[in-house]
Amino acid sequence: FFNVYGPNENSKGKSSSMIIQLYNQFLENKSCKLFDNSEKIYRDFIYVEDICKSIVSAIYQDPGIYNAGTGKCRSFLEVAEIIIKYLKIEEEAKIQYIPNPYLDRYQFKTLAPWDETNILNISKLKPLTLEEGINKYLNKIN
Repeated sequence: FFNVYGPNENSKGKSSSMIIQLYNQFLENKSCKLFDNSEKIYRDFIYVEDICKSIVSAIYQDPGIYNAGTGKCRSFLEVAEIIIKYLKIEEEAKIQYIPNPYLDRYQFKTLAPWDETNILNISKLKPLTLEEGINKYLNKIN
């Protein structure tokens, strides 16, 4: 599974997805903190319901190891911008950039290839876009 996000992850604290962490920061004071160069840090974000569909579809596939992701990666900055738009705080929102303390061991890009190793692709399942998933998720918690 790649970067999964969705309902009921608040209990995960610092391990919760970037989506809920940024959302909570923006709710608190219309600002968030991102690492320097967040426009160059990419993740393949996938909504939890798409992961559930991939698990069910895997039952009907040959045994093997499969990826479950959207096949598209998006930057941390894009996530913040989608949440800002969702909250309708474009004018007031502020992003503070901070040094990344994990530079020596940080992954700057994760991506599930959209090929024969991706369970959603071989099952012909279309995952939600990041915008669709974030909107669906935030609508569920509001």
